[in-house]
Amino acid sequence: MDRATFEAALTREGFEIVTNTMKPDAVNAEHAHGFDARLMVVAGAMTILRDGAATRTYQMGETFEIPSGCRHSETAGAAGATYVAGRRAPSQHLRGTPVDRLVFEADLRRDGYRVVNGSLRPNLIDPDHIHDFDAKIMVLGGQITITREGKPETFRAGDSCAVPAGCTHAEQVGPEGVAYVSGRRRNGPLTREAFEADLRREGFEVIHGGQNAGHTADTHAHDFDARIMVLSGEITLTRDGKPETFRAGDHCEVPAGCMHAEKVGPEGVAYIAGKVCRQIAA
Repeated sequence: MDRATFEAALTREGFEIVTNTMKPDAVNAEHAHGFDARLMVVAGAMTILRDGAATRTYQMGETFEIPSGCRHSETAGAAGATYVAGRRAPSQHLRGTPVDRLVFEADLRRDGYRVVNGSLRPNLIDPDHIHDFDAKIMVLGGQITITREGKPETFRAGDSCAVPAGCTHAEQVGPEGVAYVSGRRRNGPLTREAFEADLRREGFEVIHGGQNAGHTADTHAHDFDARIMVLSGEITLTRDGKPETFRAGDHCEVPAGCMHAEKVGPEGVAYIAGKVCRQIAA
């Protein structure tokens, strides 16, 4: 994402835009903001330490988010750091504001997020942990409570929130479970290990499989959500009359009920797949 696109997204989402510079090796000791912040490093490098444990260095062109109340420290690199930042009061956050799902998904894709549809079983508790990706989530049904800095916040159908990479948080699913659409953005390619970890965390059955060269499957639908990462070879999926070919390192999602056809390439295909049935109350 270039700077102009980043600033346009900030303006569209109601952020105040500022540009700041830190001197070489300058340190801002641990603190928290009273606003949501979204930053892009435009020169040099900047290291963020969150919750005293999760450290990450951002180079020129990389972006990240720090929600209101998230404790962190900042250290500039040897050449200093210049960044453009957006600031927005928490009351302006998307939570509680009706957001159309299609608009939410379009915004995710425009901002470089991979869109994932998922759900979690009733009463699931996931204690304090961090992700290695920036996450945004919109609840479609049920509810989930996210606790950051000891402050729980419950999100229900239509609510949305953001959890940046490295932000320590806990999750507790309500008694009806939760269904959601989320976006994930990593500053780097999705590895096989990370793909499998995501599947297992979200309750998918993990399958290592493949298909012979030239295999085809006419248009059909599954009664389960599926995600696949190609390890070698290639496979073409046709959805809504639009073919898309996936090769080694590519990944995709086919939700339950999605009509699609499959065609395997001349070298066959090997993949990791995840399967899960979703039965979440609306």
